[in-house]
Amino acid sequence: MVMGMAVKADGRSRSEPVAGPYGSIQVPGGVEPIILHRDAVSGGGYAMIGTVISADMDRIAQMQPNNLARFVRVDMETALKARAAYKTRLSRLRGGPVRIALP
Repeated sequence: MVMGMAVKADGRSRSEPVAGPYGSIQVPGGVEPIILHRDAVSGGGYAMIGTVISADMDRIAQMQPNNLARFVRVDMETALKARAAYKTRLSRLRGGPVRIALP
């Protein structure tokens, strides 16, 4: 669990259940955010405030309980560039060819 400052909610902590995308940031009870990862359930119906970009999901997975995280808003172009850079780093670590596909 990532703990930090409480998120102010409008009193409606639950919404209609929807499938939470990989990386979605949900706020059960409107207080502490949780991030759905690969092993997450399909959705809890909690308020969803955003989604962690794919390039940062490994970092999220390696965080220890009670660590602080700061969420920063990024646009799609920035997220795609971060994903391309992440794939390049992984490819270099694996020693394979570098292939980058941007939409």
